[in-house]
Amino acid sequence: MKPWVDRYLQCPVSFIHKCTDQERINRITRWKFESPDTLAAANATVLDVVRQHLLGKAVAFIGDSISVQSYHSFVCTLAAVPDLEVLKADAAQCGLSPNLITEKPYCHLVQLRGADNSTGDGIEQLRIFFVRSNFLVEESNGHGGRRLDFDRLHRNFRAVLEMRFLPDYIVLNTGHWYVWSALYNMNDEQLVDRPALFHDVMKSVTRLMGDRLAQRVGTAGRYPQVVYRTDTLSHFVMYNASVTKPFSTDCPFTTPDPAFDSDAYYLVHLYGNFSEHAVNDWRASSLWNHTWILDAQLISRDRRDAHTSSGLKGQNAYDCSHFCLPGAPDAWTDVLMAKMWRAYVRDTL
Repeated sequence: MKPWVDRYLQCPVSFIHKCTDQERINRITRWKFESPDTLAAANATVLDVVRQHLLGKAVAFIGDSISVQSYHSFVCTLAAVPDLEVLKADAAQCGLSPNLITEKPYCHLVQLRGADNSTGDGIEQLRIFFVRSNFLVEESNGHGGRRLDFDRLHRNFRAVLEMRFLPDYIVLNTGHWYVWSALYNMNDEQLVDRPALFHDVMKSVTRLMGDRLAQRVGTAGRYPQVVYRTDTLSHFVMYNASVTKPFSTDCPFTTPDPAFDSDAYYLVHLYGNFSEHAVNDWRASSLWNHTWILDAQLISRDRRDAHTSSGLKGQNAYDCSHFCLPGAPDAWTDVLMAKMWRAYVRDTL
């Protein structure tokens, strides 16, 4: 395990939640999660997925800091494979518009270590990038909070859909729906029913994204594979010692806010934070046959000890939303790559 961890921690990304103390590292070896969709169950390795399927393709992560963790995990999981080389790149090398630079895009290229370019045809690479879009729809300041426009995708999201070469995989996720206190629509009406809000926005995102992709690829073209990654809802909370008495062990399983503890908030367990109505909406959309749901709620729900502030006493704030890296996001990466591998095997048989 230690050589893998050492290679992982040498990954060329600027970690936002790297946890290097030995106690945290030891927790990785105890990681257990429930999912039939793993690389081990698919009889495949990370190297198999990259070498046989992902080289020459692009994977885009779109969302907030939780999505950044997914992106870092994906890149660093590849960096931990001795036969793969991970290179930091600029926005242009990933095909991103220069005007996204101010929005802090991240971009890395992956290739087989020692790849030969003597033919001059270029080395086949996998492009991986992250673009920030906290709410997925367009947002602006207003009325003491954030004003959301359900009829427009966020400008960074739109920029990805307008790239010359569409990504092969688009992984969407954001936890801002659950931690941002003041949200309003364009009429300055406060949005307090978070399950209904999430459903309405994701319905809009699905419609707007589906319409845009249909224009780009046509009925006979290639759609990107869209992945909606759910969140660990019961873990979303940021404790501040000046407001809430610090806890002395691990992050609590549920938040102290009753509004977050209702049955309605957890929606349908099978889909984590996706409502049954939203799933039915997607089934009727052009994207349904190109959509996967990656249930991080099921995978991560029992690992309260894996957060960045779990078990730390005497701190002013406790972060129970983000996970340590290496850690829980690597389980999400494993499941995502297993889905990629199974799709590759299915399509090549």
